[in-house]
Amino acid sequence: MKKNRDPNKNAKKNEDISPETFATVVIGAGPAGLIFSLINRICLDHRNISSSKWPLFLLEKRTRYVRNHRLQLDKSEFVRVQKRLNSLHFDKFVQFLENTNYRPVINELETFLTQALNKFGVSQTICDVGNSFRQSSLHDVRAKLPHSFSQENKPWVIVGADSVKSTVSKMLGNDKGRITGTHEYLIRLKLIGNHLPKSINIIENFKLSKVLSSVLSYRFNKNGFAEMDLFLDPSEYYAVSWLNANPKNPINLTKEVLDQLNAPFFKQVIISFIESHSKVSLQQIQLQSSFKLEHSINRSRVRHLNEFNAYAFLVGDAAISLPFQRGMTAMIKCTYELSEVLFSIFDQLTLNESTYQLEQCKSIANHYQVQSELIAKEEIKIVSSRASLVRGLRQFIRINAMLPFPIQSWLLGYESNFSAKSINITHFLLNLLFACCASLSMGAALLLMLNNKEFWSPLTFIIIGFVLQFIGGFIYRANFTFTNQVHIFIKRIWQIQIVSWMLLGIGIILFKIIEISSLIGALLATAWWTGGVFFGIGLVLFDQLGRYWLQEGKL
Repeated sequence: MKKNRDPNKNAKKNEDISPETFATVVIGAGPAGLIFSLINRICLDHRNISSSKWPLFLLEKRTRYVRNHRLQLDKSEFVRVQKRLNSLHFDKFVQFLENTNYRPVINELETFLTQALNKFGVSQTICDVGNSFRQSSLHDVRAKLPHSFSQENKPWVIVGADSVKSTVSKMLGNDKGRITGTHEYLIRLKLIGNHLPKSINIIENFKLSKVLSSVLSYRFNKNGFAEMDLFLDPSEYYAVSWLNANPKNPINLTKEVLDQLNAPFFKQVIISFIESHSKVSLQQIQLQSSFKLEHSINRSRVRHLNEFNAYAFLVGDAAISLPFQRGMTAMIKCTYELSEVLFSIFDQLTLNESTYQLEQCKSIANHYQVQSELIAKEEIKIVSSRASLVRGLRQFIRINAMLPFPIQSWLLGYESNFSAKSINITHFLLNLLFACCASLSMGAALLLMLNNKEFWSPLTFIIIGFVLQFIGGFIYRANFTFTNQVHIFIKRIWQIQIVSWMLLGIGIILFKIIEISSLIGALLATAWWTGGVFFGIGLVLFDQLGRYWLQEGKL
């Protein structure tokens, strides 16, 4: 498929074509429908084809949607299309996007595109297309077209750009062929109050994420409130999603609601947020919505409608709906490819003016199916990699939230995340036993090194110490399962033990009590770090085994 068109190519031939040879009806005046229409009219202008020979009708069921959220766009794809089009009209569109840092408010984006299309003589027509009693069927839509199209069976094209729950797709019988997949589970909170921070730095974000044991994203809105997105495990997500909160009917997260949800981490993350920003005066915390980040791809994005002598194509979310801001990227790619396909169909029809039958253009129309499939596969790879990154980061934060290492828990954590209520003596003594035994084993290795004893190898005691440390991590993690939350005193046992090992290692290095070149001396000097690794391995092992047992037992 040629990407660069000669403006004068076929110019003479097109002048001989009768008026209103070909028509395009775009159903849905959202970003997808508007951008497709703009690209199509720009290309029409490049080829010196009169809009009377190829009219475009833009249908929308409402006069206006109130949508003030921002889109996040991939700059590279819009710049790529800009270079291909080489049009002042699209240059102005890209400049508009640059002025918004490629994060335009959706209503402002639609207003700009609508004004740009008005310069090409394209305006919106209010028409609710669908199968219900009060909606307009495709027969009704055709009847509203100019006389030559409604009566003489001239070829026309339907472009469905009407959201993921596409009415056009349902009318064409394509809605049951969607491929779906869930990548992440998200909950959005709205914080209303005074002195909310404009942003939170990386360290504070990490500390708050550890409280939640998940990934957290904070954004301040210029209207004075803040939004906080929480990427959760499926179990945590479903524990909250049953409230059925949505932006129109948010749920106030009062103490009573949180207690009812049995979601202590949600309560704790807000408490920690206030603690880290003492000037913050929160008035309200709302659960705005809970939703899954899913992809939804229509298997069939092209269909020939023999009774209308028409082809129907799907673009935007009606064709390919993607999370992680890749939906708009897929949309701009697909709209450009579809415009290329339609011009190829137009050229094919003008070669045989006597029939104007779209059926002869089947191979050209199917090219859009092939190209959009390649686009979908490429974008899903990007979406899947981003979802994997979020899951990996969530697991990293989750494990870090449980680890009792001094530096990362005292400096990069909130102590209130651990219980200070009545302690379970059995759990306390068990953790104390293994922590002390591991320390005694390391102490014995140090004494043997200092006294040069031959009958016991210091390495044996070092290995025993690491094994005990591994078991300690295992039983420490077991506390989270059996008591839901580890007591702060149990955490202190391992913090003090690892700090003692660290200070001993620093002393060995500074005072050269043991020759550093020796393998045993190096092991003792770094025992705090190595022991911490073994402790972490034990913790992770129990964590993974626990998840496996829960899944296998369907608990």
